[in-house]
Amino acid sequence: MESGNRVDKLEAVRWVKCGVSQRAVSVELSIDRKQIGNWVRDEEKLLKMKNKRLKKRIKGGGKKPFYPEIEEKLLNYFMAKREKNHSVTYPMLRAFIMSPTSGISLPEEFKISDKYLFGWTRRNNLVSR
Repeated sequence: MESGNRVDKLEAVRWVKCGVSQRAVSVELSIDRKQIGNWVRDEEKLLKMKNKRLKKRIKGGGKKPFYPEIEEKLLNYFMAKREKNHSVTYPMLRAFIMSPTSGISLPEEFKISDKYLFGWTRRNNLVSR
């Protein structure tokens, strides 16, 4: 039931609210105790979700980007190039980030690898043409 629907999650939260320990609920449902705690914390979001039986995930979940300002400027650059029907490649994106005219101040630990750029294109649902 780890990826259970909203109703199942709220049922587990109800058990915890009625005095059953998170550990007991996690053992009963074969779910990690931390996950039960997350559901208790996110109870309000679970209650507000639409499609009561169909949704399994809360909107806005997932890992947040480390450098949102870099990702936003990259996206603006990418969209501007694509509006002009230019192809955009990883080396072009890397050159844009490294150029002083981009206005991006890069942290020392930031690496502009192909893996980072691949992940960025996946996060933004982009296709290089």
